[in-house]
Amino acid sequence: MRFTLLISLYAGLAFAAEIPASRNIDLGKSSSKVEFLAVGKPSMLNIRGTAKPEGDAKPLEGNLSLKGDTVSGSAKFALDTLDTGIGMRNRHMKEKYLETAKFPKAEFALTEMKVPADLQKGNGSAKDLPFTGTLTIHGVAQPVKGLAKMERKEGKANFSFDFGTKIPAHKIELPSFMGVTLHEDVKITVEVEGPLT
Repeated sequence: MRFTLLISLYAGLAFAAEIPASRNIDLGKSSSKVEFLAVGKPSMLNIRGTAKPEGDAKPLEGNLSLKGDTVSGSAKFALDTLDTGIGMRNRHMKEKYLETAKFPKAEFALTEMKVPADLQKGNGSAKDLPFTGTLTIHGVAQPVKGLAKMERKEGKANFSFDFGTKIPAHKIELPSFMGVTLHEDVKITVEVEGPLT
C-alpha cells in the first residue's frame, strides 16, 4: 500500500513538472505602439495613424501569455488616441466613421500562435510566425490573420504583429476626405515589449 502511494505521488509530481508554467506580459505596464496604414483612391494617398495617448498612459491594456509553444492573450485599444497628423481628419475619422463616443475601444483576441522550441525556454528570435485572432471595431468582430516577430532577451519579450482588416467588414462607411476615398483594406501593426513575469 505504501509503495503504491509513493509511486502515485512520484508520478503526480513528475506530471506536474512537465506542465509548462505560463509567462505573462502586462500590456498596461509595457512599452507598446499601434499604427495603421490606409491607402486613398484614386490618388493613392497614404494615411498613417499612430496611437498618441496623453501623459504616461499606454496605448494598450490587456495581457499576453506564453505557455509552452503557445502565445495567447487579449488587448484593448482606445481609438481616441489615434492621430493621423491632421486635426480635421482626426475628428472626421473618430466622430463620423469610428463613432468613438459609442465604440471607444478596439479589442483584439489572439487565438492561436505557435513559437519555436528555443523561444519557449530562453533567449532567441523568430519572424514570420503565423497567428490568428479576432478584431472587434465599431462593435463588430471579424477574424484576422497575420505574421508576427518575437524576441526574448534577458527576461523580456518583444512582439510585433502585422495583420489587416477591411473597413466595411466592421460596418463602417468607407471614409472620404477632401475628395479622396479610402480603399477598404487597412494594415495594422502592433508592437509590444515588456518583462515576462
